[in-house]
Amino acid sequence: MSRRLLLLTAALVLTLVATPHPGTPISRTDCDECAANCNQIPMDPQECLQLYCPECADAATPAMG
Repeated sequence: MSRRLLLLTAALVLTLVATPHPGTPISRTDCDECAANCNQIPMDPQECLQLYCPECADAATPAMG
């Protein structure tokens, strides 16, 4: 039960952090922060980016790493 609660909390935090504000462009810092948050939960990082930071996943280039 506590693991489910932890995962739910992590997902909620990622959703709130990754939600873009209207009119605000997504910056590399935002994408780096989202990627760092995705590394904190037991999930494939690329899948996490697709779910919680689609703008960053779509804009990912080899330079962004």
